[in-house]
Amino acid sequence: MPPATVLVVDYNGLLNTATAATDIRTQIQALKAKMQKDVDADEAGLKKDEDALRGKQASLSADAFAKQRDAFQKKVADVQRRVQERNRQLETALNNATDKLRQAIVPIFSDIMNAQNATVLLDTSSILYADASLDISKQALERLNQAITKVKVELPSAN
Repeated sequence: MPPATVLVVDYNGLLNTATAATDIRTQIQALKAKMQKDVDADEAGLKKDEDALRGKQASLSADAFAKQRDAFQKKVADVQRRVQERNRQLETALNNATDKLRQAIVPIFSDIMNAQNATVLLDTSSILYADASLDISKQALERLNQAITKVKVELPSAN
C-alpha cells in the first residue's frame, strides 16, 4: 500500500470567511430584521388587545370576560406558533444555503488533492499539529471565492 499523502484545511474557516458565506449571513440578517418587524407589530397588536380586555373587565360578566380572555390567549398562542414557524423557516433557509456552499467546496478539495497527489484531507480542528506547508485553506478559499460568490437564501414554505 502506498504511503498516504496528507493535506489539511480549516473547513469551518472556509465556511465562515468565504464571500458566499458573508452573502448568506447578510441575507439571513435582512430576513431576521423583516421578521422582527412583523413580530413587533404582532406584539403591539396583542398589547393593544390586552389593554382593551383589561379595560372591559369591570363592565363584563365573569363568563363574558372569560370568553374574551380565552380568545385573547388563543391569539397569543397563534402569534407564538407563527414566530416559531418563522424561526424554523429561517433555520432551514440557513442550512439549505450553507449546504449549497458545502457542495461547492467538494470539487475544489478534489481538484487540489489531485493536483498535489494527496490521498487524505483532514480538517485542522482534528489535528494537534501539522506543518504549515500541508494547509490548503488559503488556496481553497481563493478557489471557492472564484467559483461562488452568492447563494440565494430562500425561505421554505410554511407547513
